[in-house]
Amino acid sequence: MCSKPMDYRRKEALTPELIHEYIEKLNVVLKKYDIQVVYIWNIDEAGFRVGVIHSRTVITHKTVKFI
Repeated sequence: MCSKPMDYRRKEALTPELIHEYIEKLNVVLKKYDIQVVYIWNIDEAGFRVGVIHSRTVITHKTVKFI
């Protein structure tokens, strides 16, 4: 699996102010529902990868099924 670079329009829309606002809202939800940070996973519409910081190509056997 190779990750694609972020679309330039999406990248330009991210401002420090929007990120700060998002983090504040996230903190409110975490406190409200008593969610611990250790239970947060990096998941998006394409799935998730644990412990991968940079883009990587993953090669597996064809019988391996992803959940």
